[in-house]
Amino acid sequence: MTNDDNKNENDRKYDIVIYGATGDAGMAIVSYMSKHYNNTNIKWAIAGRSEEKLKCLINNIDIIVASADDDASLQNMAKSTKLVLSTVGPYGVLGEPTLKACMECDTHYVDITGELDWVSAMERKYKNTTSILCSFAGYDCIPFELSTYMATKALNCETLTNVECVVSLEGMSAPAPRGTIRTVISKLSQAHLFGYSLIEFGGKDMKDKLRTLLSLLVWLLPWYSTNAGSVFTMPHFMGWCNIPVVRRSFNISGLVQDRMVLPGGRKWYTGYGLLYVVIIYQFLLFFFLPLYAVLAISCILYPSFNDKILQLFDSCVYRARTFFTDDQLLNNAKTNVTTFVTSSDKKKAIVKFVCQGDPGIVCTALLAAETALAIVLDLKHPNKITGFTTPAKVCGDTLIQRLNTASNGCSITVEVVEEEDDNKKIK
Repeated sequence: MTNDDNKNENDRKYDIVIYGATGDAGMAIVSYMSKHYNNTNIKWAIAGRSEEKLKCLINNIDIIVASADDDASLQNMAKSTKLVLSTVGPYGVLGEPTLKACMECDTHYVDITGELDWVSAMERKYKNTTSILCSFAGYDCIPFELSTYMATKALNCETLTNVECVVSLEGMSAPAPRGTIRTVISKLSQAHLFGYSLIEFGGKDMKDKLRTLLSLLVWLLPWYSTNAGSVFTMPHFMGWCNIPVVRRSFNISGLVQDRMVLPGGRKWYTGYGLLYVVIIYQFLLFFFLPLYAVLAISCILYPSFNDKILQLFDSCVYRARTFFTDDQLLNNAKTNVTTFVTSSDKKKAIVKFVCQGDPGIVCTALLAAETALAIVLDLKHPNKITGFTTPAKVCGDTLIQRLNTASNGCSITVEVVEEEDDNKKIK
């Protein structure tokens, strides 16, 4: 970036604008920012389509009216800030105008998408930019990717043999955010292409793509994990996104696994998780997968049917945040992510990521906000990455430092042990 570009950045009115502030994720980010960064030297504002809703959201914070179908409003928003944190999805439908406005205005961009197909399409379309364009800045995929980044540095090894992430959730958890459900519905007519996009995202050559495919196929199956404490584990619900991102970010010769231990999964009366495996896989095989197949095939053959389903969902008054308050999700839930990374020289790094709060609302809000702040604070770095990137790549060290020092109930730590030390498991 040139000196003129730096001067332009310094002249911006805001450090961060939260775009889509009235959605489930957007409101959670606004709540987090207001608790931790009001009355600080961080200058931030909120943006969205409805001025009335924005005014009802929070007091004493500047408001910007902007909409994905109004290019001029997006340009005005982008010109006012160093970075736009966008929560407006589905990104495959609504994301590109915001991304384009940021690039045209030399504004940096962060989002919380897990839509790998959309990110790939944007990478192919927009190759040259001076803006930082950082996706996957929420629960998907920061805990897994940042943990692997931390392990790689601790092991001081460029080639990893195997990576296994084990997730354990405690307490209450909000249902899926509205935007996430809209994204899943919008992908029904592209289901036959979406699976291939995951494999393609995971590697540049055929060998990497095959490794990604194998990791995804194994992820779909039940897994007896010695790392997790010799219990049966389920596929982590974000594994389809985390696995390709981690494979792409690091040089991994073996399997990448993203597993989940359900509540009570380490107890003898559940057969150490085996009972869950039997019940849940019967539900998946005999109900969920047939239903999904019927809907997907119908939407592929008749795309207008996909639009009808989306319209039906939009007519419902559904908000994930109506079930629990942010304080309830913060005080009565905890997200635990332990990542086991093995290097080619037979050493193992164990990274423990802990976040007070549920993954979909509180954890995502914290991670998205802190990623945006880490990027803004790193802008003066002489060797900063521009273009399409991920949180660990663009601001990994700064983000780790912020997560460990901020009074937000989040921490990430690493320990290196010999691979043969079988005592290093999750208790």
